Amino acid sequence: MNPNARPPRAEDRVGVGTILSTFLRLGCTSFGGPIAHLGYFRDESVVRRRWLGEGQFAEIIALAAFALLVQWWLHPWKVALLTATVPALLLR
Repeated sequence: MNPNARPPRAEDRVGVGTILSTFLRLGCTSFGGPIAHLGYFRDESVVRRRWLGEGQFAEIIALAAFALLVQWWLHPWKVALLTATVPALLLR
């Protein structure tokens, strides 16, 4: 975290609905595996909309990967079920 970073102004804040609709659109229209999706998410949130900086985006991705890894160690079958089976059933 940058101690010199300024706090966000009211006009800089983005609503939850905007964030959800943006990532729903990306999830429904993007093709490719996880690496391709990271590129789409980076382009949208860092380059196009400037919601995050490069460092912030990298930190979020690292934390998400670490959290998934910890969950995998603690509950491997639950993670496998949730990440593979449930989405396949929802798309059916």
